[in-house]
Amino acid sequence: MHFTAHFPKVITLFLALMILFGALLRFFSFQKNSYLHGDVVLHCAVVESLANKKGFFVSYAFSDLLPLNKPESLGYPVNQHPPLWPLLGAALIPFTRNAFTALKTVGLLSGTALIFFSFLFARRFFGKKVALLTTFAVTFSALLIDYSSNGSLYIFQALLYLLFVLCAQKLQRTVCWSGLGSIAGSGWLLNYQNVVLVFAIPVLYVFVFRSTCLYRKNLVKLLGAI
Repeated sequence: MHFTAHFPKVITLFLALMILFGALLRFFSFQKNSYLHGDVVLHCAVVESLANKKGFFVSYAFSDLLPLNKPESLGYPVNQHPPLWPLLGAALIPFTRNAFTALKTVGLLSGTALIFFSFLFARRFFGKKVALLTTFAVTFSALLIDYSSNGSLYIFQALLYLLFVLCAQKLQRTVCWSGLGSIAGSGWLLNYQNVVLVFAIPVLYVFVFRSTCLYRKNLVKLLGAI
C-alpha cells in the first residue's frame, strides 16, 4: 500500500519538501561533524574491530582516545553496549572505509526516515495540522540534525520507538505482532534501556484483547512476538 495515496497533493508535496530539506541539512551537518564524543568512540573502535574480523572489542586504532593498557587480544576496555549499532556500521565499512563515517551514514538515513514517520505518527494521533507542524519541527530541529550526523545510536533508537507505536495501531493483524517482536528485539540489541519495549508487548496484548475469548484465541500472537 502506498503510504501517501490518501493524502492531498499539497500535503504530499509538503512532506516531500520537508524530507528533501531535512536530508540536505543532515548531510551538511554530516560533512561538518568530525568530533567523536562519548560512546561513539567505543562504537567506532568496535566497528573497526569487526571490519578487521577481530571481534567485538576495542582496538588500538583508538588508543589515543581511550585508556588502553592491556593487550588488544583481551578486548580492553570492553564494549559496554549491545552489538547492533556496531554491526550496522561494520556493514557499511566496504563503502565508507571509515568507522565514524559508517555510523554517521546510518544516523543520516535514520534521521531522514524519522521525518516521514514523525508525520505518520502525528497524523494518526493528532490530526493533519499537528502532523504538518511536527514534520516542520523535526525537519529543522538543530538537536535532531546533530544526532543524525554525530555517529550516536539515539536517532535510530527514536526511529524504532516511532515504528513500534505505529505498528501497535494494527494489532488485529498477525504480521504486526511479528513486527512488534522484531522492533523490540532490534531495540534491545541496540541499547539495553530498550528492554522496556519487550515488556510493553504483553501489556499491549492485555489492553487490545481484553475479552477472555479473544485473549485466549490470540495468545499465539503474543508468544510469537516475544
